[in-house]
Amino acid sequence: MAKGISLHIGVNRLDPTKYPLIQNSPDDPAGWVGTLTACEKDAKDMSQIAKENGFESTVLLTEDATSENVIKAMQHAAANLEAGDMFFLTYAGHGGQLPDHSGDERDGVDETWCLHDRQFLDDEQYALYSDFKEGVRVLILSDSCHSGTVSRGMPTPSQDAVLVDGRPVSRGVPRETAFALYEANSAFYDDLARNVRKVKEDDIKVSIRLISACQDTQQASDGTFNGKFTGTVKKVWANGDFQGNYVEFHKAVRDAIVDDYDAMMASRAAGEIDWEPIQQVPNTTSEGQANDDFDNSRPFQI
Repeated sequence: MAKGISLHIGVNRLDPTKYPLIQNSPDDPAGWVGTLTACEKDAKDMSQIAKENGFESTVLLTEDATSENVIKAMQHAAANLEAGDMFFLTYAGHGGQLPDHSGDERDGVDETWCLHDRQFLDDEQYALYSDFKEGVRVLILSDSCHSGTVSRGMPTPSQDAVLVDGRPVSRGVPRETAFALYEANSAFYDDLARNVRKVKEDDIKVSIRLISACQDTQQASDGTFNGKFTGTVKKVWANGDFQGNYVEFHKAVRDAIVDDYDAMMASRAAGEIDWEPIQQVPNTTSEGQANDDFDNSRPFQI
């Protein structure tokens, strides 16, 4: 019988001592905190879906969501899953970008997850998948900015948006902050990127399906109870009533989010809201070994 292991990461606050800035703001005197609202709730809700579908589930929230703990959890999954088993990974938090040193990014930047203690490079995550046994299926849901290929969400009109200075809160590192963070930590991140274990496509024997909150060039906004992406995933999943495959699931989530954005823009044009929603278009990609059975299966099924 196939086995499933899942890992769910939700980061509402960063350790400011690990995210120092060249020019600290009065709001973040020791560094960048990057406070968000709904990421921990997202992780708990996705863990609940995983457990309902038979996964052995681990949840890492804020202070526990460190690079060491995430890597150990992924290594545990790699060591304990066999061909035909499944690893389900979700992340909710800030998404960042750092200069690419491996030459594998067309836009010249690596996408990152902002864990509590540091940014976690997409190259690091990709290298860990080379430790998984051939035939394992990997599903990743990333509710973060710049997550289109990283291998959060705008509320619907009936929900309350989290607003700061009249704008939805983004789950992305602001451009000025991203520059200041890199300038203050460039030696560490440059060394980290250069020393990530180099992995070729042929080294990846698993089948990876990523469904992300937005494209690499877009942002995703935080919410009151869930991010838009996670909230819409839950709505489309409908407590297991959804019967389509992964391609159909992504399309349903994407269409719902795009429709909500269009409705909000119409409300803005009519003067019903005085803030501009963040546009995000969920992406999906597949990497590693082709697996039609995986692609054509119902979501979250071991």
